Amino acid sequence: MEAIAQELDQVRDELVRLLQDYPYACESDRDNIYQRCESLGGEIQELVGLLKLAIRNTDRAASAEADCDPDYTQEVSRLSRESLVAIHEAGQEVSAAIDMLREARDVPDDLSPS
Repeated sequence: MEAIAQELDQVRDELVRLLQDYPYACESDRDNIYQRCESLGGEIQELVGLLKLAIRNTDRAASAEADCDPDYTQEVSRLSRESLVAIHEAGQEVSAAIDMLREARDVPDDLSPS
């Protein structure tokens, strides 16, 4: 789970850097930035999904140990819920950033590259 989170941070940092560069880039560079942002957005959504799955699996494993240490199980469940909310919000922020970039380029959602 930690490796997924680190990869997510790296990809997100690259996306942020590109979005910061976009307004100051020439048109050809903007095209490249746009394509890379689209690709990174997809990677981020995939990593968010993997991270959610890993969090849920950790929560299930802790629940299986509930008889041994109920306090531990409750704490893991609480952290899992908080983490899932934070990860979901991060995914929404990335979607919003990509939507804004599409809007700035006048690209309809249904015509953007997959």
